[in-house]
Amino acid sequence: MSNKTDKVSPYAFIKNNNQYTQSRFEFGDKSGVIDCTLTTKTPLIIPDPETKRIIHIKEKNKKIFEDKEHKEFDFYRIGGDCAIPGSSIRGCIRNIYEVVTDSCISSYNSEEFEKYIKNHCVDRDKLCDGCQLFGMIGNESLGSRIRVTDAYIMDQNPELNVVTLKTLMGPEATKCVKNDDIKGRKFYWHHPNITVSDYSDNGKKRSTNTTVEVLGEDYKFGFKIFFDRISKKELAKLLWCLTFGEKDNKKYFHRIGHGKPLGLGSVKIDVNAIHIKESNYEKADYNRVSRSSLLKYALDEQLLIEERKRDILKISDFETQEGKKIAY
Repeated sequence: MSNKTDKVSPYAFIKNNNQYTQSRFEFGDKSGVIDCTLTTKTPLIIPDPETKRIIHIKEKNKKIFEDKEHKEFDFYRIGGDCAIPGSSIRGCIRNIYEVVTDSCISSYNSEEFEKYIKNHCVDRDKLCDGCQLFGMIGNESLGSRIRVTDAYIMDQNPELNVVTLKTLMGPEATKCVKNDDIKGRKFYWHHPNITVSDYSDNGKKRSTNTTVEVLGEDYKFGFKIFFDRISKKELAKLLWCLTFGEKDNKKYFHRIGHGKPLGLGSVKIDVNAIHIKESNYEKADYNRVSRSSLLKYALDEQLLIEERKRDILKISDFETQEGKKIAY
């Protein structure tokens, strides 16, 4: 039985510096592609909004049964195969990039808190590192120089289970805001000891939960990241955010998809190859470059904010909350 000291909230905040460095936008001299594999560490849910089905249920409110709606979703598919939208992966990577470069908070995962975000970039002459690479919307919008493709499942005949989830709860505004300012970026802890009972509501359909298709552990997806006229420094920082600086170890993981507070969506991204072409953008051939040398460059040049790097590694470590009960 866990005692109170063993219980932790599903999420934590990484502090944001509202006085981040800004500079004028400039193109770099490197374009190319990063070939990646994503592997599920815990069950994954990517609901397809196009498949939403409404189930009419009766729900008791005090002593009266009321008519309510329960939603069901299939797993996201492209051409019949399970897939992950590139936008989901891109958003995950951008969040980490913004943290380790002390960039502005470009967006928050709840409209309720958007009004508290301060000093975000709106001018191409004054851009943080994150907006330089991923783009921004402001007085003069800037397109992203990063394009992430959809990730397609590599396994044949994947097994999906239909599960009615426990109700997902979001943090109260008072826990996210202090002195009229966002406490920081919200990240969810990994659940190293997750079981089906942690996220399943045993088929109890309510108006506050959903029924979804769940993909299990150890499934692989392939995707690519195309980059256009970025600098060596930007490429090195992007690579670190994809791998957390790891080459062969499996210690740090990303989070994507639905159900993060319940422990779902822990994934590992491996970089298989990096191909770039330099200088003459139109005529140059692609050349394979060393992942290790780029990661070393990122560390040698101190391209990452050390305190923020420690923060993101702590919350991305799959074992950080080993033995703890993670719940609201």
